[in-house]
Amino acid sequence: MSNKLLGAAAVILDSEGYVLLVKHSYGKYNWELPGGLSEKNESAEETAQREVLEETGIDVAVEQLTGIYYDPNNDMHPFCFHL
Repeated sequence: MSNKLLGAAAVILDSEGYVLLVKHSYGKYNWELPGGLSEKNESAEETAQREVLEETGIDVAVEQLTGIYYDPNNDMHPFCFHL
């Protein structure tokens, strides 16, 4: 059983192709894709949907997995979805 952290982020485009970013109120106050860590027994898709709702108030449906990455600084695998 792996102890690696899992997370998810969402790429959300408007009709003109602009990407939705959120500005965090913690850490370095970076502008980033909406997303975060998965909760226990939560799928990556569920994580993306929950995080987008929490951070933007938008209820979304997952359309397509765009990539799975590795973050060595946090020993984490974030999944990225197009919504």
